Amino acid sequence: MAAGPASAQPTAPVPVIRTAPAAPVCADCGTITRIREISQPVPPQRNAFPQTAPGTTAGGLGSDNRTTTLFSLDREGFHRPARPPVTRSQWEVTVRFDNGAYGLVVEPSEPANRVGDRVQVVDDRLEPLPVPPGESRAPGP
Repeated sequence: MAAGPASAQPTAPVPVIRTAPAAPVCADCGTITRIREISQPVPPQRNAFPQTAPGTTAGGLGSDNRTTTLFSLDREGFHRPARPPVTRSQWEVTVRFDNGAYGLVVEPSEPANRVGDRVQVVDDRLEPLPVPPGESRAPGP
């Protein structure tokens, strides 16, 4: 007899178990990837005269009228004083959701959350998610 490979018995095919990808815990949950402060100029109000209601008087004790320099005069002539621009700050918070998408939330004041925090976006607001047991928050700056 010819020497050959050991007699091979037919083997049953190995079953392949396919699992569906894990669904995200919630569709609006993610991790903060960036926080950026945006300063925007506030347009000046162009009221020529103060607004007063009928029966009120301007001036007197307790009034909130303020003196404003409208122009100055020197050797070169009339000048308007330079006024510092009035700005308003907002914070743009970028969130990477669990499904891989990115979202942007604009906060009117500085958010209490930091980069790396887990949050849920609810009605265009950031709600912090609890830290799972065994994990700790990253130290802040």
